[in-house]
Amino acid sequence: MSYFMVDYSGEGPWASKDENVSTWEHFREANRRDQLVNGSWDTLDTLISNSLVACTFGLICHVRRVHLLLQFDTMNRRVVMTLAAVLRDTRPHCLRLAFYRIDIDIVLHMLEHVLYVRDYLSDLELRLNISEGSFNAKQYLDDLAHALRLSKITSLRIELVCFREQFVSVPTECRKRCWQEFRRDYCIMEDTIRATDIRKSAEHFIATLPDLGYIEIMWGSCYMPFGLDGGGVGINLDVGPEVLDIPAEDHPDEWDATW
Repeated sequence: MSYFMVDYSGEGPWASKDENVSTWEHFREANRRDQLVNGSWDTLDTLISNSLVACTFGLICHVRRVHLLLQFDTMNRRVVMTLAAVLRDTRPHCLRLAFYRIDIDIVLHMLEHVLYVRDYLSDLELRLNISEGSFNAKQYLDDLAHALRLSKITSLRIELVCFREQFVSVPTECRKRCWQEFRRDYCIMEDTIRATDIRKSAEHFIATLPDLGYIEIMWGSCYMPFGLDGGGVGINLDVGPEVLDIPAEDHPDEWDATW
C-alpha cells in the first residue's frame, strides 16, 4: 500500500461542516482504490482512530478490534453513517467507543439500531467522558441496557469518567489542596455513583442481554482524570453469578485519558 490520504491541516477540513463532506468522501474513495490496486492487509489486530478519520481510511480488511473516539458532528445522521461505514469496512469482533456526555443520545440510538452492533458485535467497550452538564448514572445505565437488549454481545465494559475539574483552574497555589479536596467531595461522578446501585445495574445487564456472560462497570472521578480511581464491579458467569468488586485502574503513561 502506497499511502493514506488524510488531511490534518489546521484550515478546518475535519471540522463538522457540510462543505467538507466532499473532501472526506474523496479521500475515502481514493484510499479504497489504492488498496484494491496496490494491496492491503488480510487482517489487522487493532485500529485506533477517531471515527471520521477511520471512515476516511476506507479499509478493506478485517480488523479484530476497533478503538474509536466519536467525532463530534452537528448532524446526527452523519455521525451514524460514519460509524456504520467503519464497522462495515472493518467487521470487528470488539468495538471500543469513547464519547462525551453531549453524544449520549446518539450513541444509544446507534447501539440499538446500527445492524452490525446489534447482530454481529461480540465485545463492546464504552467510555463516557463527562466534561459538562449534569449526569444521572442510573438513567444512563438503564437506557444503555435497553438499547442493547436485542444485541448478541457476550462481553461488555462500561467506563464512566468525570473530567470536569480539568476545565476549572486552581485559584492559587496555597489554596490548591483545599480546592482539590472540595472538588473531590463534590465530583459529579462520585455524587451520582453514590446514588446508584451499581451492583444491581450489573445484574440488570446480565438479565436483559440474552448472550451476555461478562460485564464490568468502572468509574473515575475528576480528582484522578487519567484513571478509573473508583474501581468498579463485574460479573463473570463462567465463574458464577456473584457481583465482584474490581480494583481501581491507572492508565499507562502517554495514554490519552479521553479514549
